[in-house]
Amino acid sequence: MKLKITIMLIGLIALTIFAETGRTAVFLRMPVGWKQTAMGGCGVAIGGEANSGWFNPAALQMFKGWGGSSGYSQLALDRWFYYISAAGNLRDEAAVALTWVHADAGNIDGRDISGNHTGMLDYGEEAIFMTFSKVVTKEFTIGGNAKYVQTDLHEIRSYVAGFDVGAHLRLLRGQVQVGASYSNIAMEHQWDSKGIYGSSSGTTTDEPIAGYALSLIHI
Repeated sequence: MKLKITIMLIGLIALTIFAETGRTAVFLRMPVGWKQTAMGGCGVAIGGEANSGWFNPAALQMFKGWGGSSGYSQLALDRWFYYISAAGNLRDEAAVALTWVHADAGNIDGRDISGNHTGMLDYGEEAIFMTFSKVVTKEFTIGGNAKYVQTDLHEIRSYVAGFDVGAHLRLLRGQVQVGASYSNIAMEHQWDSKGIYGSSSGTTTDEPIAGYALSLIHI
């Protein structure tokens, strides 16, 4: 009983390690799926869905058979968020998935430095990634995502490729699940506005994509 209470307390603490490296592409941290949404996005230790690689690629191994999932959300400030995933389990030894994500905001009122109306702007973000997870032992799996992210801000476009890694561990006959992931490793957008404003007024900026490491115990 004491051991169970201790584990539950650890689970409530959540053992979270968060290392943010940037503020751009935060749509990659939106919760997807009803389980993760209900838990506020804390899905790194939860598997069993086609979109499990969104939080932790290693947790995809808990998805059985072949199938998919999709969803959309209308956010504040006239923003939209869509995703679709297709996944399959390979003889309970490995699992693969392909996921596409899109976020956008339209009819943005563009204005210059003096407040004068310059036109309507559009903003959109895309991500597509392939997930692979592999069983190491009966209780331990590892996984990774190969990822492509593209952002369009009116006439400016930036794109980058990178990857995520993760691990998943099941203890006490699956009653305790531990997950850890590190996302968007070494990924950063490169913005260049010189093509629009000229070499004298335009600028070039490198902006890290929001990357994080997270571990969680779930009971």
